[in-house]
Amino acid sequence: GLFQPSSGAIYYDQTDIAHVKEPAIHKLQSTVSQTFNRYKMTVRDNISIGDFEKQSEQEILQRYNEFFFGSSITPDTLLGKEFGGTELSGGQWQQLSCARGFYKDCKILVLDEATSAIDPLKEKAMYDSFRKELAGKTGIIITHRLSAVSLADRIVVLDQGRIVQSGTHQELLGEEGLYSQFWNAQTKQFDNKA
Repeated sequence: GLFQPSSGAIYYDQTDIAHVKEPAIHKLQSTVSQTFNRYKMTVRDNISIGDFEKQSEQEILQRYNEFFFGSSITPDTLLGKEFGGTELSGGQWQQLSCARGFYKDCKILVLDEATSAIDPLKEKAMYDSFRKELAGKTGIIITHRLSAVSLADRIVVLDQGRIVQSGTHQELLGEEGLYSQFWNAQTKQFDNKA
């Protein structure tokens, strides 16, 4: 809903979103972007800012435990050195952004390169959380790293802003196309390091 299409239409639940008021669209969705916001407040406040109306301490702690389990960062950790707080790594800020995005009750979750600064082991754990969180919801995962494909019911491959392929992981691997080229290039990197 940030941009209207230059042609065609976007439908949600058989309704053209061009006919829906913008606040109603945003209430339905949560977005976690690669360019995350660094709010200089506590971890708890950073999570709760995802949905001001909710204010559920139990769910704030649930999201904290999901994304910061085993970390020295606590819910009360103040962030930002400017205020005497702790500075997080890029990956930790992304984890916090994901916790904030998942805290909001929504029907559509958009993850735009949401794990690009996170190490592969933590990324796998986060994708396991995403899988649970996305049950019964619409999830759109935008990524160049194909480790997220195990979550997808359907994969759409874009090239130069146009859809060039669509299908399941297995279907797209069976085609001669951009997806199998990306997959083979990324998996070959790991094969060569073994």
